[in-house]
Parts: sequence; structure tokens; C-alpha cells
Amino acid sequence: MSIATRTLRCTALFAALGALPMSSAARAEDQAARTLVEHALAALPKVPFVATLDLSRNNAEPRRLSMRSKTLRGARASYLEVEAPQEFKGMRFLFIERPDAPPQQFMKAVFTRKPLEILGEIRQRPFLGSTFYIADLVEPRVDDYTYEFVGSEEILGRQCSLVESVPKKMRDGLYGKTVIAIDPKELVVLKRQFFDKNGKPAKLWIVEKVEHVDGFSPLTVQRMTDLRTNEEWVLHIHDIHYNVDIPDSIFDPAYLARSVD
Repeated sequence: MSIATRTLRCTALFAALGALPMSSAARAEDQAARTLVEHALAALPKVPFVATLDLSRNNAEPRRLSMRSKTLRGARASYLEVEAPQEFKGMRFLFIERPDAPPQQFMKAVFTRKPLEILGEIRQRPFLGSTFYIADLVEPRVDDYTYEFVGSEEILGRQCSLVESVPKKMRDGLYGKTVIAIDPKELVVLKRQFFDKNGKPAKLWIVEKVEHVDGFSPLTVQRMTDLRTNEEWVLHIHDIHYNVDIPDSIFDPAYLARSVD
């Protein structure tokens, strides 16, 4: 709920004065919720790293991807390439997340020569046929949302704060709202509940395992459930190595179109 909807319009002087402390408290709480989200994003690794991702459902062959990530000029850039199965092999993705602009996403399909920027409704398509949307793989810009604390919840033995995130412009948001569970001590996001624009539960993303690697806390097992169909996909992240040397050229959209011998 935004500050504007919580603030009462009062004509009487004493009523107006009585509403001021409540409004100030609400503003402070909203700011604290936003600050927690900002700190969680700021805590993401800024050093270059590589990893292997397995995206799977039940006993089906997983979609395996290699991932390389690096911070360039203040932007978090991630390059992913599909290694298996054969039908997806060679697909490439580039995600660029800037603090002062909406995220950019590019992809190159198997049978296309040029990469394309992922825009509009394409961002709502399943990533490699999974319950993860393409848009779910990047963080939205903080300024595009309002924030409010809506409770707490224990996840993996951690007491998490629940923050409700609502798009300021509903037409631009993929979801009507998202409730984010953040561990305020280690500043990791452990759960997201996604609601459609009618307020109904749509999807649930939850972390099932956090590991400690080289001083970082990667979320190595993540499950995304589509609550409308009960379909579940699990993302396993492994073979993680930090502080590796990655050329900047990998994070240029032109790199997606390179030929491979």
C-alpha cells in the first residue's frame, strides 16, 4: 500500500495534526523496506565469477548452461550459453542490470544469425520452457516500485523480513505485486511470492539451499512453482568460482553472434 493511500485527507486542524505522526511513521517504514531491498541488491557479488546451471523438472534431462558474470562500469552483466540438451544447445543470453535504468536482456536463438533484445511480452515467456520467465532472471529497477514491510517468516532457519513490492506504473509491471523474503543479517533474498494484477497468487520462488564459497553465499538450489498449474522447475547452481579472469568483450551483444568452430 502506498503512502498516498494510507494518508487521510483531513479538513479539521486537529484531525490533520493527529494524522501527521502516523504518516511520518508510515514514510519511515516504507523507506526502511526500500533500504533493505537496496542493501540486498548491493550485497550481490561484484567480483567476476563463473558457474554451471542445471535447470530441471522431475526426471527429464536438465537444461545445462554455463554462466559468466562481471560488474562493468557499475552494471552487473551476465552471459549464459546453453550446453545441453541438443535442441537448445547454442542458445545464448546476455543480461545487463544497471542501478539507474531498466535491465536489458538479449538472446540469440539456435537458428538465427543476429541477437535480439528481449522486450515487451517476450520477457514474460518461459525461459527454456521452464516456470522461470525470462524477466525473472534479472532484478527490476528499485525506483520503479514502492515498498512496505508486511511481516516476517522463518526460511532455512533464518528469520526473514517480508517486503511487499508494488509497481508504481501497474501497466509496466510483469506482476501486480511481489512479496520478498530477505534475511536482514546476511542480506540474501530467500523467497519471492508473485501475484498477478488481480491480486491472485501466480508463482512461488524459494531457495532450498545456500552454500558458502570463497566468502560469498550463492543460492545453489532454487525452486520455481507456477501456482496456477502446479508445475515446478528446480535450478541447481554448481562449480562456482569467484575472482576469475573474464574478458569484457564477452558482455557485448555482438559476442552473442560470434561463430563457433
